[in-house]
Amino acid sequence: MTRRRPLDAWRCHAGHVYLHPHAACPVCGRSLRATRVPPVATLLLITTVRVSPAGSPFDLGLAVTVAGRARTLCRVEGRVRGTGRDSVLLERHGATIVARPARGRPA
Repeated sequence: MTRRRPLDAWRCHAGHVYLHPHAACPVCGRSLRATRVPPVATLLLITTVRVSPAGSPFDLGLAVTVAGRARTLCRVEGRVRGTGRDSVLLERHGATIVARPARGRPA
């Protein structure tokens, strides 16, 4: 079962939100402050990638958080359709963000 633990995020005064730290906002150059956002997101795109010819393929997706509208690349685990309306829960595993289906929780 996926936990609904808030994610660490960084937000500038203009409202841009990032799930990975930056020295300054990449869009407007303002300073960022740490915050927490709910892990609920909508999976917009999904594709299957292989890092090397000998490696096993995995699903990579683009997710947008419901709170803050932060966009992030994530590894997709579990069954999702990738239609742009899939509700997922995001988890941080080291430097990787993993998206898993949010059962019965529409985004």
